[in-house]
Amino acid sequence: MRNNLRSIFLALFFISLVVALGGGLFWGNLQFARSARTGVEFLALWKPAQTFALQGFSPYDVGNTLEVQRLVYGRVARAGERSFQFSMPLYVTLLFFPLASIRDFFIARALWLVLLQAAAAGLVFVSMHLSRWRASWLSLPLALLFALAWQPGALSMLDGNFILLQALFVFGAVRALENEADELAGALAALGLVYIRVTGLALLLLAVWMVASGRYRILSGFMMTLTVLVAVSFLVYPGWFSEFFFSGIIEWRSQLLPSTFRSLENWFPGLGIPIAQGLRAVAIVILFFEWQAARGKGTHWLFWTMSLTAILTPWFGMGFTPAWTAFSLPAVILVFSVMGQRWGLLGRLAAFLLGLGLLAGLWAAHLGGLDSIFLFAYPLVMTLLLYWVRWWATRPPRLWMDMLSQGR
Repeated sequence: MRNNLRSIFLALFFISLVVALGGGLFWGNLQFARSARTGVEFLALWKPAQTFALQGFSPYDVGNTLEVQRLVYGRVARAGERSFQFSMPLYVTLLFFPLASIRDFFIARALWLVLLQAAAAGLVFVSMHLSRWRASWLSLPLALLFALAWQPGALSMLDGNFILLQALFVFGAVRALENEADELAGALAALGLVYIRVTGLALLLLAVWMVASGRYRILSGFMMTLTVLVAVSFLVYPGWFSEFFFSGIIEWRSQLLPSTFRSLENWFPGLGIPIAQGLRAVAIVILFFEWQAARGKGTHWLFWTMSLTAILTPWFGMGFTPAWTAFSLPAVILVFSVMGQRWGLLGRLAAFLLGLGLLAGLWAAHLGGLDSIFLFAYPLVMTLLLYWVRWWATRPPRLWMDMLSQGR
């Protein structure tokens, strides 16, 4: 009887804590949403979804595009400016119905911010589990704070895009594989298709690993989830696919996103394209050998390889905004984890200093207009750190710093 009362009390306390924390986050986000002129990515999704949910008009209709442009620019977009054409699968709007049915933009955006903050926290926990990080009472809140405050994560929440949720789905699939929940992993991978230019290589790696490991239940979960989403979309709006296809082409052509090709051609006219092609070739060679090495290995090796894939994706030359770098947060958490596990107190101090360096450096680069840092320097530094992680994880401690950290 006493144990039952204790369990009930703990459950009520946990529920009350979650409600209080969620309410506090919502109130703070609502005040922020009303005072800050940000969230254009959320607006470009919310407005078409709301029009479809409340009025039955196609989310791909040009009227939605023009209205979003007027809200963002105060006028119709000019040549070279982003068109904000809705170009996502219809099932995204169906999943977005609860927020789309809210007429007040600021309330809807505040709720969306709460969801993105929860996704960032979930991504940290998933990454810690995959990297075997036994967080202390101090390192856990610091890791959570870093995930919310580092430039890509903060910018993705300010813009209101999907990338944190996409990262949670894709790396959550690896965590599900670790628990041998293959169908769940497939379902999460299907939900990670929204930002295919960011998640595509990671999902392709997952497919290669699935075939090599013979775990085809992943495919059944993937196909079942995708089939349900697409079928429901056709039932709700039969003509959505052709509109989605053509709107995707329009949005792709109208976007002038930063890329290695565009940046290098601006810096080195005539030579930039060959250099960017060489950089892409380097990324292809690295991932080819690492994907081969990951075949038949466990989920821990898959996590490292997927982290490397996320880091090197910008080198393939597709348009890539700084906010999308948040997809590589698990790679950063993995580096922090190995530092702490390998060197003890000295490692945790080094991880803290590295976190501060990333926090300050990426914010300084963004505020200084040096977004090319996210295309070149950041992937290079993180690639070197990931190889350092693997080197340290596969060798016994022999150096003086190892012995010093272990008190020898």
